[in-house]
Amino acid sequence: MDHQEDFFRESTVAFCRTEVGTGKFVLANQALANILGCTLEDLKENYLSSDLYPQEVRQDLIRELNEKGVADQTLELHIPNGKHLWIMGHFRLDGDFIDCVLSDISVMSELQDKQQKMSEEIDSRLKSYDKV
Repeated sequence: MDHQEDFFRESTVAFCRTEVGTGKFVLANQALANILGCTLEDLKENYLSSDLYPQEVRQDLIRELNEKGVADQTLELHIPNGKHLWIMGHFRLDGDFIDCVLSDISVMSELQDKQQKMSEEIDSRLKSYDKV
């Protein structure tokens, strides 16, 4: 195993390479398996990236990759265990493959939702005080 393969496999940043046509994971590292809550072997044998998010979102991503070669997108993943995750990804088209660098931003997304709800509640209460 060479230095680049070691770096790829041991990185704490999630990397993967998938087939454009099938969504099959050709390469993936442990960091991605950790995000998805599965083993690396399970990821490569039983998961397709195309099953993790809606087909229309995948088609839009592939269209953007065909036009620009790269894309930065935030996606909601639907994990087979019923969990939903928000990831931010940098995607690059390389022939018949898509290379991805992914970050789990689920916690940040949840915090933004809570902040939005709190702001709406505060606004509502302030409006009720205005009526008094």
